[in-house]
Amino acid sequence: MSGRRIEGAPPVVNGSLDGPSFDAFVADLETAVASLRQFRDATTGAEQDREDAP
Repeated sequence: MSGRRIEGAPPVVNGSLDGPSFDAFVADLETAVASLRQFRDATTGAEQDREDAP
């Protein structure tokens, strides 16, 4: 889908992703993954608690 664009949609990336911009992007992704893992662990723990309840 490279090079294709949806009419009226803003560009996803404005400029290049190299150097400090790329490092910042990777750090944001790592933060997002950590947050998703915490959410998964919290919801999985809640499900386990409900299953163990009488």
